[in-house]
Amino acid sequence: MNRRILLALTVVLGLVTVSTPAWVSFVPGPSVVAEKPTVTAEPTRPSLPSPAADPPSLPYLLVTVRDADTEQLLPGADVRIGEQEGSTDELGQCVLGVRSGGTHTVVVWYPGYDRWQGQVDITRPGSEMLAVNVSLEPNTVRGQVVNSRRRPLPDATVTLNQRHLPLDGEARFVLRRVKVGDVVTAEHPGYLLHQATFDGYPTLYLPLEPVSVAVSVNDALTGQAIADVPVCADDDLCQLTDKLGNVILSPVVHGASLTASRQRYQTKQVTYQGKDALTIELAPRELVGVIRDEESGQPLTNTLLFVNGQLTPVDEDGRYHLPDLTQVYTLFVKSPGHRRVTIPMGPRTKTSRYRALDPCQEPRQLPCADINLARFAVRGIYINFGLLWNKGKLLSLIDLVDRSPILNAIVLDIKGDFGYIAFESSDPIVASSDAMTSPRVPLTEFLRICREKRIYTIGRVVVFKDSPLIKARPELAVRHPNGAIFYDREGMAWADPTLEEVWEYNIAITKEAIRLGFDEIQYDYLRYPSDSTSLAVVRALVYSVPSTRESRTAAIEGFVAAAKAAVDPTPAFLSADLFGYALSVDPEHDMRIGQRLKDLAPHVDYICPMVYPSTFIPGNLGLMSPSDSPYEVVAISMEYGHARTSTLIRPWLQHYWYDRYEFAEQRRAAEEATDIGWCFWNAGGRYDELFFIPPRGIEP
Repeated sequence: MNRRILLALTVVLGLVTVSTPAWVSFVPGPSVVAEKPTVTAEPTRPSLPSPAADPPSLPYLLVTVRDADTEQLLPGADVRIGEQEGSTDELGQCVLGVRSGGTHTVVVWYPGYDRWQGQVDITRPGSEMLAVNVSLEPNTVRGQVVNSRRRPLPDATVTLNQRHLPLDGEARFVLRRVKVGDVVTAEHPGYLLHQATFDGYPTLYLPLEPVSVAVSVNDALTGQAIADVPVCADDDLCQLTDKLGNVILSPVVHGASLTASRQRYQTKQVTYQGKDALTIELAPRELVGVIRDEESGQPLTNTLLFVNGQLTPVDEDGRYHLPDLTQVYTLFVKSPGHRRVTIPMGPRTKTSRYRALDPCQEPRQLPCADINLARFAVRGIYINFGLLWNKGKLLSLIDLVDRSPILNAIVLDIKGDFGYIAFESSDPIVASSDAMTSPRVPLTEFLRICREKRIYTIGRVVVFKDSPLIKARPELAVRHPNGAIFYDREGMAWADPTLEEVWEYNIAITKEAIRLGFDEIQYDYLRYPSDSTSLAVVRALVYSVPSTRESRTAAIEGFVAAAKAAVDPTPAFLSADLFGYALSVDPEHDMRIGQRLKDLAPHVDYICPMVYPSTFIPGNLGLMSPSDSPYEVVAISMEYGHARTSTLIRPWLQHYWYDRYEFAEQRRAAEEATDIGWCFWNAGGRYDELFFIPPRGIEP
C-alpha cells in the first residue's frame, strides 16, 4: 500500500468517532430480487498505518456480506462499485476505493442468493473508511414434479445436493440457495429418473417420463407370437398384445409383477427387473396340430399317436388334440413309410429341440404344433434262422449292411421255416410248443449291435407252417379226411388257420419279439397249404371250418386283423409277405390259399410281395419269358399293386441266379415305383458285396 493510501487511512481513523453524526447518507437503490436488503454505511476504525502529512483524496468502502437468514458471513461474494470490483475474504469483507462526492451503486452477488444492489451517497469531502453491511437473501426456486400428462406426482422424491426436499400435495417444492449448475434430481416408481440443471430461472418444472417396457408374448413350445394376450402390471395396468405378440406397458414400477394369461395356456407371472424389453413365454395347457409328411407337408392319415402308451385319436385330416400338457409324458408317433418319433412332452418342451415338431403350417387356434415325420425307406437283406448259430457269418452280414451306402435294414428269422423260435420266452402260450431255442448269437445281442449301427430290424415269422406246434398240440393240425395229420412235401405239418388258438400262439410270439426290440414284424406263409403230392390231396384237406373261398379269406384276414390290433399299441410296424402273383391275379381270386391283396392290405403297414422274376411262368404279366425280364416283372407287378391298394408296397427282390446287372434292374424298377424301399432275398445269406458296396466312383 502506497504512502498516500496509508496517510488517508490514518486520517480517517482519527476523524471518525461513534458520536459523530452520520455524514454519509445511504440511499438504497432498487433490488433485483432481494426482499429486504439491509445496508449500514458507517465509519469504521480498522488498524491502519500512521497518517501521512497529506490526507488521501479517495474514501474507501468496507463491504461485509452475510446470509440474511443465518447471519453467516459469506466469503467469496462478488462486490462491484462502479468500475471497481472485488470479492469478500474469509471474514466476508471486501474493501474498495471510491471517489468522494455523488451517489455510487454497489452490487453484491453470491451463488445461491439473490443479487443485491444499493446506492451509497458520498457527499462529504475527504478520505474516510465507510462500512456497508449487506445481508443477501437466499434465492428461492419454486418447482413441481409432473408426469407426461402434466399431472402432479406427489409421491416423487426430489433431491438437491443429496438433500431431500419436501413436496406438497400438488408435488410442489421450494429450493433455497440454488447455484447455477446445481443438479436437481426427481425420481418416482414407474418413471424414468429426471435430472435438471439450474440455469438461474426461478421456476423449475420437472416432467417425468414413464418407464416403458416392451413385452413380447410367445408360445413356449413353438416360439410363435401370441396375439390378444392381456398383459397386466400388478393387476392394474393391462394392455393386449398386437398381432405380432407385442405390447408396450407404461408406467411400470421396478419390481412390479407382470402377468400374461390366455385361454388354453398356463398363466405366467414375471417380476419386472428394469430392462427395456422382456419376453414372456406361455406354456400350452393343451395342444392341437396336424401330423404331416416332412417333405410334402401333406397330412398323414395312416398314423398312430400314443400318449404314455395310450392310443390317441387322429382324424381323417391327420389332426390330433392333446387336452392336457400340464404334466410331462411321452408322445410316440408312427406312420408307415416314415421314421417313428418319441417326444417327451410337457410344459418345458420346445419345438426347437426336436426335428419332428414345428409351428403349425395352418394354425386354426393356438397353441398349435405340427408333427412332421421324415420319410424312411427300408433297404434290406434277409438272414436265415440258421445263421444265428454262425456268429462269424452273422456278424459279417451285419457289417455288410453297416458299411453299405445302400443298405439300412435286416430281415431276420425269429420263427423260421421249420417252426422253431429264436428265443426263450416265459409266456406260457409260446412255451406250450417246446419250439424255443437258444442261438449262439442271442437276439438281444443281435438287436443291440443293430441299434448301435442304426440298422432297422425286421423279425420274420413263418405263421401257419409249423411242425413244432402241431407236435405239441396235434389238435390244431390240418388233417386228411381220414384224420391223419397233413405233411407237405418238405415234411412240415400245418396249423389250421381257422383256429384262434393258432392265432394266439403266433400273436404271442409277435408281442415277445417286439418287447425284445424289433422295429417290425413280418408274417410269411400267411396262407393255407398248397403243395402236396397232388392238387386233389390239397383240396381234400380238413379244417375246423370247411374250406371255401369265403372261409379261407375270412380266416387269413381275421388273423391279420387280430395281429394288427396287438401290434398297433407297440412301437413296431406289421408287414405281410404274399406271392408276387397276388398283385396281378383277379382281385377276387384267392388262389385257393386264402391270400388276397384286398383282404391283407387294410390290416398291415406294408405289403411285401415276392416279385422274384424266376417264379413267374411264361405268359404271366403278359411277358413271354418273365425270368429274362427282371425289370419288367417288378415294374408291372408294382403297377398292378398300386392300382389296387393304397397300402405301402415294399417288394422282395431276387438275389440269386442273376448277375449284378439283373439285380440292379430289379432295384431300379422298385425305386421307380416306390420310395419306401425294397429287400433282397437269398435263402443262404450269400450276397454280392460289390453290388451293395460298389467301388469308389461307381454310382451305388
